[in-house]
Amino acid sequence: MKSLQQLSRRLGIPIAAKRSKYGNTKCEWRGQKFDSKRELERYLVLRDMEKKDEIRNLVRQPEFKLIVNGELICKYRSDFAYDEPGEFLSEKGLGSALRGWHRVIEDSKGFQTKDWAIKFKLAKALFRDLDWRTS
Repeated sequence: MKSLQQLSRRLGIPIAAKRSKYGNTKCEWRGQKFDSKRELERYLVLRDMEKKDEIRNLVRQPEFKLIVNGELICKYRSDFAYDEPGEFLSEKGLGSALRGWHRVIEDSKGFQTKDWAIKFKLAKALFRDLDWRTS
């Protein structure tokens, strides 16, 4: 994987950065704000993959309403969502293998808080047909 500095130099765009609560460095690239260098680096890799048609429909910061028994418990915002080719066996059972393109929800986390872990598990349980990942 290329470093943030290498990608920045290759694209000819400077990256502004500042530190935050958990030691991550907030970044800005082409007017888009990122919570960490890790998230920005992953975004640049995913953009490159999308240009090569390895993934499609890349979206930043998709939001999910986590509703249980008709009540909104909270909202969960992941870092990325995209479609990826290949087979995905959802957690609903053995009969629900999805072939072709399937939706991936991905979070780039260096530090996983308890709140994040609970929301991630709840979102994964409620949206079982999505491929949930952390990087």
